Amino acid sequence: MWFYGKVLGLPQLPRPEFSVQGAWYELGSGEQLHVMERKDAELQTMGNHVALEVEDFQEAVKALRDNDIRIVAEPRVQPDGSDTVNALDPGGNMIELIHHP
Repeated sequence: MWFYGKVLGLPQLPRPEFSVQGAWYELGSGEQLHVMERKDAELQTMGNHVALEVEDFQEAVKALRDNDIRIVAEPRVQPDGSDTVNALDPGGNMIELIHHP
């Protein structure tokens, strides 16, 4: 919750009571991100990932660095001109932050 709510600044949504801890976040355009704690889950850090479009790419990268978030693929420019960076959230999930020109 710290990473998605504080570092990335996603607005938190109301969430029903479940038997596991978690949070729901607003991504825009009716899209939501549902995060839950699973102590028995096997982490898959490379491969499938979540990509989030950011408005200010430099500020997003700064937030990652300022909060000691592990960047696994340094900021780079894609062939279409998009800026992108890959990091691991505190649970070890791959996150791609991208800004389209």
